[in-house]
Amino acid sequence: MPRLGIRTILLVALKLLLFAGRPLAGVPIPWHPRWANPLPHGNNVFAIAHDPSRGRAVTVSERGLLHYSDDLVTWIPRETGLEAALRGALFTPSGRLVLVGEAGTVLYSDGIEQLDPVTPGQLLDGPTEDWLEGVAMSPALIVAVGDLGAIYLSPDGAIWRRQATPYADYLSGVAWGTAGFVAVGDAGAILSSPDGTNWTRGVVGSGDWLGVTARGGDYLAVGRAGAIASRSGGGAWVLESTGHTNDLWVGTLSGSTRLVGGTSELLLSEKGAPWVDQLGRATAPAPPGTYYASLPLTNYFLLAGRGGLLTEGRRGSETLPFAWAEIAPSIRPFLSEVAFQNGLFATIGQNGAILTSGDGVDWSLELVPRGVTNTTLLGIGGDSNLLVAVGTRGALLRSPNWVTNILTPVDTGAGTILTSLPASTYGTLWLDLDPRPTTNQLHGVASGRGLYVVTGDNGEVLTSTEGSLWTHRPSPTTNLLSGVTAWGSGFAACGQGGTLLTSLNGIVWRRGSLRSSAWLFRIRAHAGLLAMVGEAGTMLTSLDGETWTAHATGSLEFLTDVAWIGTLCVVVGKSGTVLGSEDYTNWTVLNPFTYRDLYGISASGNRLVMVGQEGVILRNSTPPCCDPVALLEFGQTLNLLDGTAENLFLLGGETDQRFVIDSCGDPASGAWVSGPYLEFLDSGGTITYLQSLPVGKIPTRQYYRTRLIP
Repeated sequence: MPRLGIRTILLVALKLLLFAGRPLAGVPIPWHPRWANPLPHGNNVFAIAHDPSRGRAVTVSERGLLHYSDDLVTWIPRETGLEAALRGALFTPSGRLVLVGEAGTVLYSDGIEQLDPVTPGQLLDGPTEDWLEGVAMSPALIVAVGDLGAIYLSPDGAIWRRQATPYADYLSGVAWGTAGFVAVGDAGAILSSPDGTNWTRGVVGSGDWLGVTARGGDYLAVGRAGAIASRSGGGAWVLESTGHTNDLWVGTLSGSTRLVGGTSELLLSEKGAPWVDQLGRATAPAPPGTYYASLPLTNYFLLAGRGGLLTEGRRGSETLPFAWAEIAPSIRPFLSEVAFQNGLFATIGQNGAILTSGDGVDWSLELVPRGVTNTTLLGIGGDSNLLVAVGTRGALLRSPNWVTNILTPVDTGAGTILTSLPASTYGTLWLDLDPRPTTNQLHGVASGRGLYVVTGDNGEVLTSTEGSLWTHRPSPTTNLLSGVTAWGSGFAACGQGGTLLTSLNGIVWRRGSLRSSAWLFRIRAHAGLLAMVGEAGTMLTSLDGETWTAHATGSLEFLTDVAWIGTLCVVVGKSGTVLGSEDYTNWTVLNPFTYRDLYGISASGNRLVMVGQEGVILRNSTPPCCDPVALLEFGQTLNLLDGTAENLFLLGGETDQRFVIDSCGDPASGAWVSGPYLEFLDSGGTITYLQSLPVGKIPTRQYYRTRLIP
């Protein structure tokens, strides 16, 4: 197959023109948060679908977010436009993706890479609040099951009707094999049907079944307390014993290999042999975690589960054991706060974790003193000279902005040499204070007026001018002070029981005039304004620290932090709460595509960073860069034997830019055809896109343009 260089293509084949688009003025500020940690994301993955004809896989998770991959390594996020949890997925033989989930959600897609990736299906019996937990298909029918014995049937994934069944309790999964459909549910219920229409109820065991899978005539059900049941062909179900009692959520059949996974559990059985623990193996064990979904291929398993965990198992042949590894190793500590100072984002959390980033995209785990690895860091702040981090057991660390020399590899053209270059220790060198000035839990950090202020449990207030010598200050409260900030008129601190303290100099503190019983969790200052957020959706603002205005946010969630980007105020909280407002009166619910608790938010330029439970680090570009996406290179491969071609695009842009490649035979006609949706997900600034052109579809002349999506 001859490969033509770009110059040959331009002269002989295409006469290519390129255009770049900008979004129209007046478009609302977009909200498309993306995961920076864990990678590729941190949502629970409930199902994996695979299209063997294209080698494409799709994972589904919370709040309407799914990911697809053509190599099982790089995963592209796609938003469905819904906030519903997606629980089941499959590909039909034609390549259609079918999705089911929360409150009767049914979606389908004939091109997940297109600008509008999914289309809502139709429930002929009307809407339902029943969750659909699993989906399976035979050559003739698609079946989805869920709450209250719900069974829905569809010929194509677009139109669904509810089927009457002899069961009214929860159904957790469904599978199809040569003996027909099998659905499993609570209290040992196993339903079977040869055609998806006529169902017979059976009972196997007494515990709840959580999942079922099938391959050929073999079926495998998994459930609570390590329960496993198997069935071959039209035979009876057989309960199996593993000696393990953790809940099992997923089972997989691949040839003579059986694999089950669940809560801190992964067991494998070869050719009917006893089940073997894969987490506790001495060599290449599987990463610990909770597994909900699996994809079996030849001598390969892809597993997914809680917190976005993606694990692969490989072996060279059937006679070798599987070697397990996490596809994108990530840490998942609780993260309590994030700050931006001196060109650096820094977040802190469980087990003394400190992560830093210059752009909010790429994060580095910093080395901390051994003495803080058994503590949870709860607060961070400072200025351009010093970062201060505090936490449980009175933990107090500082990172000074010292200049030192480090050996750095430098390419001279003739080779690489190590050269001593100046570098800052800011955010990378952390010094533990020993002895600690208190054993109280410390929460809040502020800097201003030449003073660093730390607050914590039992009304603790500590101050320092340089970070190594700290002084206790009298406090008029014994309540926990979880937040503190510096502002134009001094300092303000807040905490449990509606506590508000103010100080002109950080040394002498007095109670504020505010009367509240809610936990005021965090306080921030912005452009002369003080803002506090806390328990039960509390949001308060003040211009003088004395008179406070309460704002109705429309949320009853515990709000944990607030930040500003331009004129937009963004508040985060528990259960994935994100609210936005430009006037503190009209609040918009923003979807972070996760239900993880969010505990911190910070901003720099157009980049917002949010952190929280299980290592969550989310970023959002508000607004995204509007510079045109550039076509850096173009090449085409022609297959003269079968008349097919492949176009290769190398595109350049900025992180989080979303765009499509449109094509047209004649720009004067205006008949542009919308092409694939693409997105710059990392800080590299380039994307390589390969476009296949089928037989008879190779144009003699074609024009392409990139078009930004707001």
